[in-house]
Amino acid sequence: MEAEKSQDKKSEEKFFDEESAYRRLSEIVKTLRGENGCPWDKKQTPQSMRPCVVEEAFELVDALTKCDKENAMEELGDLFFNALMIGFMFQQKNDFSLAQIYNSASEKLLRRHPHVDFDSSLFLDNAAHEKKLDAKSSVTIDSVNEQWNKIKNNVEGRKTESVLDQVPDGFPPMTKAYKHLKKAASQGFEWPEIDDAKNKIVEELDEVQDAQKENSQDHLEDEVGDLILSVINYARLLGVNPDVALERADKKFCGRYSFVEKKMKEKNLPLDSSSLGKMEELWREAKSRGL
Repeated sequence: MEAEKSQDKKSEEKFFDEESAYRRLSEIVKTLRGENGCPWDKKQTPQSMRPCVVEEAFELVDALTKCDKENAMEELGDLFFNALMIGFMFQQKNDFSLAQIYNSASEKLLRRHPHVDFDSSLFLDNAAHEKKLDAKSSVTIDSVNEQWNKIKNNVEGRKTESVLDQVPDGFPPMTKAYKHLKKAASQGFEWPEIDDAKNKIVEELDEVQDAQKENSQDHLEDEVGDLILSVINYARLLGVNPDVALERADKKFCGRYSFVEKKMKEKNLPLDSSSLGKMEELWREAKSRGL
């Protein structure tokens, strides 16, 4: 019995170093996609995997928001698995290899951090390493961001006619708006004071109310859009990602409303406008309970 326990412990420990753990997951992916692998995994394509990547990314964000370390570890694994799976699909078609993916990421990081003293063994040639060391100077977060964008635009040839074109069209509307506002701000198009952005929200809210009186849905939609954009910009200036903040607020709403719904059903009260007063009372109770 003791011999069996010792053997089990050795079997577990052999995967507890980083390289062995990676090789294990990589072999699992290759087996799943292999001739005798899983029918579902074999059928997938990079295109069909898109919803999986988005879903896993949101689940990871949720775990991080909740500071749930155990769940964060699991969701990081799920996201990494999806990325590895998609990379292997391209390797199977001889488009590019997993090694090329890793090296592409490494080269980009080395290139965009000339202010960091990396070990020389990480560079493909000594000349690149010496060039990085020559570029090192006193840096701040702002100067690092400026340097990052200069390298991206001038060295990597990613410069576009408009800085706004660097934001992918496929982003969700709120994310895209947030990124556009950040890009414009990086070129100096910014409110002098944060209170200016706050005042803009009030101004846009007034315009929404004026549009509401006109009985024009098109104009109302236009003004509501301006209002939302001004709130996104204010959040950006406060250092808050609006996507993360909205996700957090929505979860809070769902938790509180679920409490209201449950209590109303327990009291056999109708869930409609006739019970609004009671629902508001229960909402306040849910809030006081920290939901």
